[in-house]
Amino acid sequence: MSEVTNDLMFELLKRVHHEIGELRQDVSETKGELNVIRGHVVATQSDIHNIYGILAR
Repeated sequence: MSEVTNDLMFELLKRVHHEIGELRQDVSETKGELNVIRGHVVATQSDIHNIYGILAR
């Protein structure tokens, strides 16, 4: 079994830090895309509401 050294731990922590940074960016992009989808859903609901209003007249 390989010996765990401070250098090895440091390298692993650097890799973990890098991966977490990438995940944070991916989550941020996903949140942005979800906000865009939410905007489209709200606009669609508004359009449907307006159509119902027109048909009710």
